[in-house]
Amino acid sequence: MLSTKVESSRQIRDRATATDVSTLNFSELRNRLPAESRARVEARVKVTLHDMALDELRTARELTQERLADTLGL
Repeated sequence: MLSTKVESSRQIRDRATATDVSTLNFSELRNRLPAESRARVEARVKVTLHDMALDELRTARELTQERLADTLGL
């Protein structure tokens, strides 16, 4: 006797969602977050950037010292 596995609509949806999420870029994933979650993330980013030393920030943003000086008008 052959055994056939029948997926429920929920299993199909879950599998499709997992596949969809794995192919999204970060911006698309962030845009899927509820507004409240996005606001919390933005607040944490601001605090982190504020607390970084200038050289860490420059490195994180992949800026040269010259480009950073131009940006800051120095």
